[in-house]
Amino acid sequence: MTRSHGSIGDVWLGVGMMGLIGWTLAIPSAIGLGIGLVLDNAFATEHGWAIVLFSVGLVLGFRKAWTYVSAESEALAREENRGE
Repeated sequence: MTRSHGSIGDVWLGVGMMGLIGWTLAIPSAIGLGIGLVLDNAFATEHGWAIVLFSVGLVLGFRKAWTYVSAESEALAREENRGE
């Protein structure tokens, strides 16, 4: 059974995917920022650690999101090829 494109389920799937990717970026960035602020306070630096660890968290989040989207895209392509 093949789903039709443009159904309401596809809309919610897209919204859920955007939320998942957003949290995949936000959580590592927030963790990096939090750890960076703690280190800045411990070593009496201005914002050096916070900026660096926020950036590291952002890069890790982007990498995880890219991996997830690529895997989902490949799975969708395989599913569509099976349905032909």
